[in-house]
Amino acid sequence: MYTAIILVLVAISGYFFITGLRKNNTKKVVVGIIIGLFTLGFFWFLDFWGEMLWFESLGYDNRFWTYILAQSVTGIVGAFVSITIVSLLTYSIPKSRKYIKKVVQGIAFVIGGAWGLSNWEIMLKFWFRESAGIAEPIFNKDAGFYLFTLPFLDRIYILLIVLTFLSLIALLFIAFFSVDSNYNLRIDLTGINFDIRSKVYSNILITGTLIIFVLAYDKYLSRFHL
Repeated sequence: MYTAIILVLVAISGYFFITGLRKNNTKKVVVGIIIGLFTLGFFWFLDFWGEMLWFESLGYDNRFWTYILAQSVTGIVGAFVSITIVSLLTYSIPKSRKYIKKVVQGIAFVIGGAWGLSNWEIMLKFWFRESAGIAEPIFNKDAGFYLFTLPFLDRIYILLIVLTFLSLIALLFIAFFSVDSNYNLRIDLTGINFDIRSKVYSNILITGTLIIFVLAYDKYLSRFHL
């Protein structure tokens, strides 16, 4: 029954949203978005409330709030760090195409938030890392490095490679494609002023170089996984 109610509300939200887009009816689009957000928020709250009561009944309410606080902080930090990185990597996008930058920043925000939420435990282990007092014989790294630091560095690589490729795709789109008034995608080699395009080309080279460094960073880490 619980799942059925969710599916019905999602279907209603989708109906209003899609119908509003087809008929260019802003009110229906807004109603669809509101119903969708209400569905997500309401059922998330039910799940949150049930988890909280369960942990409190076992006397582990401090553990529960540590989990919630850690997820919130790492999610927010991941989201804003991702937006900052993408904004810096796409600095050359002209104001006339700033909507593309906004879209890329929004995608980066979601990616960074999801990255932070899913890696909260690894980040806490890194933050409160301890030395194991014993080192392996090849790289002379403490065992604590492999338990607490290396997993965190691996996750940093994943975030960086995703964000740099996302930025590169946005820059390539700006340099070689455009969207006309009918939302048709077409190749455009002359639509941007040369001075602006030269900045985009330079930005592409810089971002491509950073991708190579990120890949080199991954190769550096890979030796610790032998």
